Amino acid sequence: MGVLGFIDRLRNDDKFSRTRIILENLKKLSVDEFGSGMIKAFEFVSEMKLEGDYLEFGCFGGYTMTWAYKAAKRCDMNKIKFYGFDSFEGLPDIKGVDADIPEFKKGEFSSSEKEFYKDLRRGGVDISRVTTIAGWYDKVLTEELRSKLPLKEAAVVLVDCDLYISTVPVLEFISPYLVEGTVILFDDWHCFKSSPEHGEQKAVREWLERHKDIKLSPYLPFEAFGQSFIVHRV
Repeated sequence: MGVLGFIDRLRNDDKFSRTRIILENLKKLSVDEFGSGMIKAFEFVSEMKLEGDYLEFGCFGGYTMTWAYKAAKRCDMNKIKFYGFDSFEGLPDIKGVDADIPEFKKGEFSSSEKEFYKDLRRGGVDISRVTTIAGWYDKVLTEELRSKLPLKEAAVVLVDCDLYISTVPVLEFISPYLVEGTVILFDDWHCFKSSPEHGEQKAVREWLERHKDIKLSPYLPFEAFGQSFIVHRV
């Protein structure tokens, strides 16, 4: 196959869809709205002298964690550890409230754990500081896991769960790690037409109703659907 033929397949063949996404994401690593949002989150927690770690829920392609690593490095947060939680099988069944608006599909955003680490290496990430936890959130985010992780506080959390059913167990899991000033970035806050009765917005509202000791102050929007918040403990 000639060069032009390969380029045409790269652009149009579904077999190369993941490769196209990775290449586009790598191009974005120079100047990017998501990266800018991540840098500002780390700048904030650095100025506030938070010493927690980075937690990421939804790790497709390694792009977002690469940005977190670069942002931490930029802020001289060189002791921070990076935890990635993902099924590595894509999205679960779309059911419940999120099935009302057909925005996602089962298996979407599938990327293996091996591919994830390969993407991190390609992005220059020191993988000795990275820990991954594979599995469906409602199965693996348990007290047993919490007892095994050397995790005490969260400085920055990325919630890229897309769905209500995925976000609910994530929020319950991170609750004990949140401290005054933790920044949470919700990547899909305005999905489902920004409906407060779907996705991450519904999960967060119900979570805050259960946890009266946690308050959120809106911080910065990022990209088309993202919104970050600063945590307060009361």
